[in-house]
Amino acid sequence: MNSLEKNVGTDDDRQDLIIKLKLIADISLSMLAQSDFQDKINFALNKIGEATSVSRIYIFEDSEDKSTTSNTFEWCNDEIESQKHALQRIPYSIIPSWRNIIETTGKIISNDITTLPKDIFSILYPQGIRSIAVFPLTSYQKNTGFIGFDQCMKKRIWRSSELELLRTLSEILSSALTQEKNNKTTYISNLNYQTLFEAIDDLLFVLDKSGKIIHTNSSALRKLEYSIDEITKMNVIEVHPSRYANEVKETVLAMFNGERNFCPIPLQAKHGYELPVETRIWPGEWNGRPCLFGLSKDRSREAALLEKFDKLFDLDPSLMAVSSIPERTFTHVNKAFLNKLGFEYTEVIGKTSTDLGLFVNSDNQLNISREVEKFGLILNTELDINRKDGEILHGLFSGTIIQEQDSRSFLTVMVDTTEQYKLKMQLEDQKIKIENILTGTNAGTWEWNIKTGELELNSRWAEIIGYDLEQLKPISIDTWIRFCHPEDLKNSKTLLDKHFRGELSYYEHAARMLHRSGEWVWVLDRGKVASWDENGNPLLMFGTHIDITELKKNEEEIRHLANHDALTGLPTLRLAKDRTKMALASAERKNLQIAILYLDLDGFKKVNDTLGHAAGDHVLKETANRLLRSVRRVDTVARIGGDEFLVILIDLTSIEVAKKISQKIIESLNIPFNVGNQEAFIGISIGINMCDKSAADVDEAIKK
Repeated sequence: MNSLEKNVGTDDDRQDLIIKLKLIADISLSMLAQSDFQDKINFALNKIGEATSVSRIYIFEDSEDKSTTSNTFEWCNDEIESQKHALQRIPYSIIPSWRNIIETTGKIISNDITTLPKDIFSILYPQGIRSIAVFPLTSYQKNTGFIGFDQCMKKRIWRSSELELLRTLSEILSSALTQEKNNKTTYISNLNYQTLFEAIDDLLFVLDKSGKIIHTNSSALRKLEYSIDEITKMNVIEVHPSRYANEVKETVLAMFNGERNFCPIPLQAKHGYELPVETRIWPGEWNGRPCLFGLSKDRSREAALLEKFDKLFDLDPSLMAVSSIPERTFTHVNKAFLNKLGFEYTEVIGKTSTDLGLFVNSDNQLNISREVEKFGLILNTELDINRKDGEILHGLFSGTIIQEQDSRSFLTVMVDTTEQYKLKMQLEDQKIKIENILTGTNAGTWEWNIKTGELELNSRWAEIIGYDLEQLKPISIDTWIRFCHPEDLKNSKTLLDKHFRGELSYYEHAARMLHRSGEWVWVLDRGKVASWDENGNPLLMFGTHIDITELKKNEEEIRHLANHDALTGLPTLRLAKDRTKMALASAERKNLQIAILYLDLDGFKKVNDTLGHAAGDHVLKETANRLLRSVRRVDTVARIGGDEFLVILIDLTSIEVAKKISQKIIESLNIPFNVGNQEAFIGISIGINMCDKSAADVDEAIKK
């Protein structure tokens, strides 16, 4: 931690610094308290607000998709109106400069908001804000929101100590918010035992590079029984028992070098009384010179808490154990430890984890020892341990060093996550199986974030339309929209909406997509929503694409063969009936008529008998061509028998049009047919049936 304020010159400044350090210490300790999380945050804001007398302190937390931010916590000074209710789901799109400044500079500091970009000024000024100081809240090195000071109605020149106080608070609350969100169960378990071992009173020391005590607080003076004049003439070694002199020297040096920040060595009062403490140390500056700040937590009241600890220790569902240092032998374990691992109490006490063969990987034991020695604690480390019967448990391992007068112990806690781990492995195994199945079916896959529009595709999805994934980037739901046929896209949306409303258990749609070659290919698009929000809105959807182009082509060929004559390619009677039905419906709407011409070839049998069936087939195909040239494009010519044809003439106003077309047909068929080196002659008989809306049905119209 850096110093809260440099170049402090007055006693008031020194006292201000001490107060702020004590304030940070109180807040840090409060975060470990076994109380409601919101109460702890509000306590922190209240403490800082009262100490700084700013107008308002607030916390904003970003939405999951980072598009909006909301005021989740707030403290207001007297006569300052709360803004929390109005500042919910604020889109970053209306204050783009805000995010840009925080991400590039790590803060927003302004003594006068008129100097800020217009988009920021326009949202701050109506709230009465005149000066502002903001630092980001982070989680795993990513911004998740921000914490800030407001000064309303008048400008304020921010002091360095105030800004450093806010920055330090942002770090503390970032950690607290992250732990609350991502590791709540384990955090609460850790909190139970950490709270019991936290001291009530704190002792503050400021040391120079040699270890000389530059300054301390009243709690240290009272508990160590020194005056300020006496203690500021002493080296920090002198307030520890003499037997620890060498260790204290090494610790101070290691802390200045950034190698350690924790010291469990007890303090010694003026009259020889030893005060068990747990000291956290961080580097900084005091009056412009490098120094160490030491915050010692009084552990002398642990005895009074021991009974409570024993009860919580024994009832905690996590595996808990206390082992001696440096021997590492178990001195106490709880019931969960024994039940989960299958040991009796007498089998464990006095033994080490190595004796019991607990660690599946011996390297893990060595790494844990090193980390605890360096930092004094370890949190949420994944670990596998052996039961007595050889079964392996998977869990989250945490531990801390306990100073007990002249001895030290290691308190460990492990939350059993074996079932969750097995479930995770099963899910991963299922995922591999599904991926293998999809590979075998040659299917494209897609994963759609419905809320954000993000779309994840596999390489086969792109291959179906002639691309690779790199060529499709940037990929989003617009990629699907861009390549899908407009008509099919409309049908797809209708089916998706039905699935989203629960009317369809899954989504399935055959759609055309534009191939890189310019042709349309058919895909069977199937999917299902995998997760919904609390309001029943779809969040994530998974699905597949299967190339059915060849299937569609085969279907079309079969459909054509079923409705068209194999020799002439003309519609069959079945298709002719469908077109007659459509023609009658059109005639009724338009108040017109249709004519059905029944054609029978005369002399065709003679051609077959004298010239052969090949010649007969040639005559039939040529007859079909002549008939098509004799009618209009809107009319239909069908072959309904061996030498029988049907012509459907639509949208007629009188029989005269039908007669003219009939005459044209007769004339075209009177022309001889060339069959090899010979000529064939046929005649034709035509029956005309005029139909209008009064026709009873299609079959009746054709029979007449």
